[in-house]
Amino acid sequence: MISEVAIRLGHARSLAGVVHFPSSGLPRAAVIFLDGQDGSKVGPQRMFVHAARDLAEKGIVSLRLDTRCRGDSVGRSRDLTYGGSVEDLDTAVGFVKDELKIDRIGVCGACFGGRVALSRANDPRVRAILCCSVIRPPETTFRKRVGIWMMYARRLFSRKTWRKVFSWRVDVKTILRTLGGKKALAGNPLRDIVQTPPPAGSRITFLYGAFDGPGVEGFRFYKSLLEKQRVPFAFREIREMHHSVSSEEARLTLRAIISEWGLALGGEERGFGKEKMPRSDG
Repeated sequence: MISEVAIRLGHARSLAGVVHFPSSGLPRAAVIFLDGQDGSKVGPQRMFVHAARDLAEKGIVSLRLDTRCRGDSVGRSRDLTYGGSVEDLDTAVGFVKDELKIDRIGVCGACFGGRVALSRANDPRVRAILCCSVIRPPETTFRKRVGIWMMYARRLFSRKTWRKVFSWRVDVKTILRTLGGKKALAGNPLRDIVQTPPPAGSRITFLYGAFDGPGVEGFRFYKSLLEKQRVPFAFREIREMHHSVSSEEARLTLRAIISEWGLALGGEERGFGKEKMPRSDG
């Protein structure tokens, strides 16, 4: 019987997660699941729960993780940062390798979680990365910076703003960070990839839907960067999928693809070869 165990990990046990263990035998591999910035460890439409159970039946361990400031982990959602999420993923990879003693590790991230997953692209502990509807990093141009300053200037003439000030309900830290251009969710997940190519045998795979505007834009952004750096990657378009994975058909297709990807991670290449997942060499 498959077992599902709630765990706490990280500094002061601040991170929450659920580990899915196979019913018997030694685990063949492990997958760490990361959801978008407004989601949690269950994934979009509970996709990660179903996928983790599918993988457990095939002998693969899964860790569904809430990074800091999300789900059952410690922190407020407004304090979520890209850098903090990257640190939490590093903690999770260490837990799987050192505590669970599993060497074949993959990371599956959706939306913002896909950006975080890409931070492990040249981590020798991580064998494969699957990005589902990954979004591109936010841009802070000079024009946008001026717009932000003007927005806050207009708020100075609002009674609502001053009521917040005098009731101590203003998040000064966030305001100063925003005015200074240090957006909480900014950051370049490809910084390490473009500086040092991923280890031999690693895989980066993108999944996106034909009706998934943010996912298509994100894929085109990363595709351009990876091709310029001659970093190999794979991709697949799910025709019926929107960004929210709202249709039953899309959910079943995505679930099957994650299962195939997990099997490949565990050493079974069947159904997940080059003919189905073409790789670009730049």
